[in-house]
Amino acid sequence: MNKLLTEFTGGFPFLLNDLRFTDDAVRLAIKDIVNAICGEGPVILAGCQFTQQPSYISVEEGAIFWQGEIWHVYPHNFPAPNPSPEFPHWSFVTGNGPEGSRTFENAETHQVHQVRKAVGSYLPITGALGNLSWEIVPRFENAGKAEANITLATGCSNRQERTTLSTVINRGGMITIDAGIRMDALTNNGMHSVGTLPAGFRPANPVELPVIAINSGGNTLPIYNTAFLKIGADGAISIWRTDGENQTIYNARFDIHVSFPVLT
Repeated sequence: MNKLLTEFTGGFPFLLNDLRFTDDAVRLAIKDIVNAICGEGPVILAGCQFTQQPSYISVEEGAIFWQGEIWHVYPHNFPAPNPSPEFPHWSFVTGNGPEGSRTFENAETHQVHQVRKAVGSYLPITGALGNLSWEIVPRFENAGKAEANITLATGCSNRQERTTLSTVINRGGMITIDAGIRMDALTNNGMHSVGTLPAGFRPANPVELPVIAINSGGNTLPIYNTAFLKIGADGAISIWRTDGENQTIYNARFDIHVSFPVLT
């Protein structure tokens, strides 16, 4: 990062430009760091949780990255109807610090402490440096995140005890599968199709992993068996039993939780 050199002796003619240079250097370094982690934004870095009250919204402390700068969000409330017919806004505003008034040598008085912050507002604030709908400002953990359902093969369905469908998530080029599968019948001969991952959610190379806790659904086989799962670069998900038993497992149930880099 840029640096103000102070090792020279002999009477440094320190000027306000030197303060500006140092301030700009720190701001540029912060911008580069946040850009590398979560892109150009806008994005909520932390906090900013809100609670809808009967006539207002309460916002907790947090921070938002916007236009290369981190804007602090102080705890505050703002009027809003309940329910709200449209999204509120993040408004980026400036104000004066409580101890920033200075009288200069020419007798002029200036405010030199500028507070830069983001506040919630149901309608855009006139005169703000920017106003963004909450709809387009994701949280950091959700930024760049894409999600899709897995297309299941014939004879396969989502486990009824799950509250969500079997999904695959792409977050920054890393794929995560969160699936709970039920198969009508699982024999012990060869690979059996489970489903297919959509394009953009497939591994760069085939992924292989063991699967445990296959429930026999009342079958005479032991409740816990071992199986082998394969996810191809074409997105095909297949399973192969390895317990050595020849008897078919009916109503087989198992989970898939695995992460891998996306196909490039």
